[in-house]
Amino acid sequence: FNTSVFPYSQFDPIKPAEFRYCGGRWMLVHDYIRKSKHATDDISDCGPWLLRSQPYPGFDLGGVAGGWQIWEGKIVPTDVSLTCDKCDDDADCNLNGMCNNGKCQCRKQDGVMYLGEHCEVQLKDECRTITSRDIDGSKATWSSDSAASWIGEDGIYQEYSRPVYTYVEGLSPERAPQGDDNFALVYTGSRYVIINMGDAKNSAASAYWEWQTKNFHGFWAQAFDPTVSFLISEPTQSDKPVGVDFFWVDEQDEQQYGPFGLLKPAQDIIGKGYFRCDVPRCQFCSNGTIDSSFIVPTTDGTTCGDLESYSKGLSWKTEDDPNYSICLNVTRAEEVCCPAEWAAAVIVSGQVP
Repeated sequence: FNTSVFPYSQFDPIKPAEFRYCGGRWMLVHDYIRKSKHATDDISDCGPWLLRSQPYPGFDLGGVAGGWQIWEGKIVPTDVSLTCDKCDDDADCNLNGMCNNGKCQCRKQDGVMYLGEHCEVQLKDECRTITSRDIDGSKATWSSDSAASWIGEDGIYQEYSRPVYTYVEGLSPERAPQGDDNFALVYTGSRYVIINMGDAKNSAASAYWEWQTKNFHGFWAQAFDPTVSFLISEPTQSDKPVGVDFFWVDEQDEQQYGPFGLLKPAQDIIGKGYFRCDVPRCQFCSNGTIDSSFIVPTTDGTTCGDLESYSKGLSWKTEDDPNYSICLNVTRAEEVCCPAEWAAAVIVSGQVP
């Protein structure tokens, strides 16, 4: 993302890739992307193709059965899935929306919003805000609603049918955005990346960043360049970044570490995931219990350990949920089960066991 030129008023037009039928094949071509550094090596009547079908006599792109080839430094076989963006009926919207004039109008109901051209991605209300917890213990908040001002009302900004999250607060000073910069968590089609948006909080740059985000593409945005992205996920097709492992981008050396450089796990355990949905959960004795076998007075033999284990399964969406009231009752036992509350009770009473 180039923010080196002020004012943010004139932006280059986006040049899309094209499918062309040429030489008896369907080909994906982008005039700005070449397979060779030598201009004469990539000249043909069909243009510098990046993806091509097997020889195919038909003019229906969707009718190509297979046999595709892709250039990724060398030409190799690949599979291609093509889906029409238009819908014919509600089933084409995965029954999560209504088909209206060939376009899916996705529903929002029961605390769930459906996203994507075919309403195939599910976003629950409790996942509109997510939290990350780094190995150093810092806990940060990210919100999909903070980008909604660009599209108004109750919209969720999307890239590749996934919600875009922006950083709110909580990262350690050395990790947090500097000055007027901010971070965006964006899906690139195969991975989630956290991108540094230079000067994003500067009102003069708002139109620029709205344009950049609406025209985002991982390649053109240099999303995998370490100067742009510093945190990258494992390959995933997940609807959201929750439960997906992330890695800090460190040293750059393709010969030693691969195309993204040295990747250091951001979470303490591989497979745990870096982000969590912001779901209220019952917190009981966050520093541990004094004695897990201690029987709580006025109970029928329930121990502090029993309550600690039970509380971990209590979560709620609203305070009307029965689990919320149950949690309030459970946490009343913290006075006798938790170290901090126990110490405070001793000081007040003046008694030392």
